[in-house]
Amino acid sequence: METLVQENMTKLTMLNKKLSENDFDQVAEVALLARANLEAFREHLPMIKYIKSEAIMPEDWNLIRDSVGKPDLERDQIKVASFTEEKLSEHFAEIEDIVFRAEKKF
Repeated sequence: METLVQENMTKLTMLNKKLSENDFDQVAEVALLARANLEAFREHLPMIKYIKSEAIMPEDWNLIRDSVGKPDLERDQIKVASFTEEKLSEHFAEIEDIVFRAEKKF
């Protein structure tokens, strides 16, 4: 996914440049806004990778719930917006550690 995001960011940068060169400045700005959104999304890729790891078993998910202090957190209900809303990013190191151990078991 990282590669796909990077490719699209590059394409959007080139699109912005071409549009600007052809006096389509307002449309060129849209390309930059889309690139900025992708860049913001890219910051969440490591967390997405961990949350979606197939090595996570129910007991591992329970550990993640405990570490983030959200006993009702459902894995299949998490969206990227949840990383901020649920403050999951603040617990990145703990989640990383739990997933690392789960992957070793897996």
